[in-house]
Amino acid sequence: MLIAIASFAVIALLAFAISFVAFLVQTSRHRSSGKWAAAAGTSLVVVLLLGGLANALQGEGTPSRSQGQASAPNVAGQSDHDTTATVTRVVDGDTIDISPPVEVRSRVRLIGMDTPEVYFGTQPYGPEASDFAKRELDGERVGLELDVQKMDPYGRLLAYVYLPDGRMFNEVLLEEGYAQVATFPPNVKYQERFLEAQREARAANRGLWGLSAGELCKHTDRGNGIGGGCSGSESQSVTGSASAGSGADSNLDCASFAYQEDAQRVLKQDPRDPNYLDGDDGVACEELPSTNDESPGVRSGEDGDLDCASFATQEEAQRVLKQDRSDPNYLDRDGDGAACEDLP
Repeated sequence: MLIAIASFAVIALLAFAISFVAFLVQTSRHRSSGKWAAAAGTSLVVVLLLGGLANALQGEGTPSRSQGQASAPNVAGQSDHDTTATVTRVVDGDTIDISPPVEVRSRVRLIGMDTPEVYFGTQPYGPEASDFAKRELDGERVGLELDVQKMDPYGRLLAYVYLPDGRMFNEVLLEEGYAQVATFPPNVKYQERFLEAQREARAANRGLWGLSAGELCKHTDRGNGIGGGCSGSESQSVTGSASAGSGADSNLDCASFAYQEDAQRVLKQDPRDPNYLDGDDGVACEELPSTNDESPGVRSGEDGDLDCASFATQEEAQRVLKQDRSDPNYLDRDGDGAACEDLP
């Protein structure tokens, strides 16, 4: 039908062209041109009618662009993703199951980071990372962005996972301290961005970065200065070095210590503060007396012009800094609140 209409339209267009040329010629010779003008007008009307009819018939069989767009799901903030899927199960902090499958795979491993294990030997902070992922992802419709390598050796899809609000969950895990950076080329698209998120979490002792050395050594070595196994010295009991009262067990409180410095050492060894020694500011048991409230344990013979060489331990220098936060002796060189960090 469309072919026949198109053929008639071509014929009518030719008739219009011939009639119009003849009209112009007759007019230029000052002869009667009314018939040619009528023929040209009739031909033009026929062309327009046939064209409109052809467009109407074609529109019935082909959905318009706006109709096609209206039928597609509109997911806010996910227009740049390769695809979307629903999280049907959170396996652990960095692994999820999705539906429908993508690239014939329903299990997804998040790219660029690694959360502590909860299977085949639970690592410190693994359950916390897994629980966080379940709270954020379970049942959610997420965006998936793929990189150069789409599958890992275990047959899992590799992806950057985006939350409904547009945040990349891989990066969120690093920002909140639930994961450490783990880069495996060629999937390095967001490596620098991930490293920056890790630096910020580490500086704030957030999440796993607040664990003790004895716990961090149990993590997988991903080239971030932690993990790979414990030598033994890292696993020393946190409470073993505290000057707690005789017979005190691992459930410590400020009453377990004679001096504030003793409580501070326990807090420093485990900044997570499971014993609630620090109320809010990084200083443990501030109500306890200091071992020397008037002067630090400065080496004998030194005058009032102090520097880090004037102290035997970092704790001694720290007490001086605490007494005068203006730091006139320049004991805190990098401004992080810790004096003479190179001292034992």
